Amino acid sequence: MAVHHDDTRRPWPLPVRLVVGFVSLWVPLVSLALLTGWRDGGMPEAEPDSLLLEYVVSGSAVSGPLTAQLILSVLAFGVTRGGRLEKVATSALVLMGAAITTQGFLAAVGDHAHAPVLVGQIAGIGFLAFGLSLLVSSVRHLLAPGASRERETVGAR
Repeated sequence: MAVHHDDTRRPWPLPVRLVVGFVSLWVPLVSLALLTGWRDGGMPEAEPDSLLLEYVVSGSAVSGPLTAQLILSVLAFGVTRGGRLEKVATSALVLMGAAITTQGFLAAVGDHAHAPVLVGQIAGIGFLAFGLSLLVSSVRHLLAPGASRERETVGAR
C-alpha cells in the first residue's frame, strides 16, 4: 500500500523555525547552568531546595526565564494560523527580536560575576545573533506580499 503525502503542506515560516530552535535549547541551557552554578547577576540567593525554581523563573547566565520561552512559543503558533493573527503575532515577534537583541548585547558586554566571562560573552553573542535573526526574518515575513493569503489558498485546494 502506497503512502500518499499531501503536497499542499508548506514549511513553517522562518521566524517560527527560529523560535522552535531557540526554545528547544532552553532545557539543556538551564540544566547546564544549574549543574555549573552559572547564576544570573540579578538572581537572589536561593535555598538549595528552591534552586531549580529560581533558574526557571529568573533565568541564568546562559538562559532566559521560562516566561520568555512561553511567550515566543505562543507567538510562533500565532504566526502559523494565518490571517490577522499571523500579522499580529509576527509584529510581536519583531518586538521580541528587538528586545532579545538588546539583552544579548548587554549580556555580551556586561558584568559576569556569576559565570566565567567567556561563557557570559558567548551566551550574549548567541542571544544577540538569535535576536537579530528573529527581528530580520519577522520583518521580512511581515512585509512579504501575500504570505498568509498564499498559505490559505494552498490549504484550500
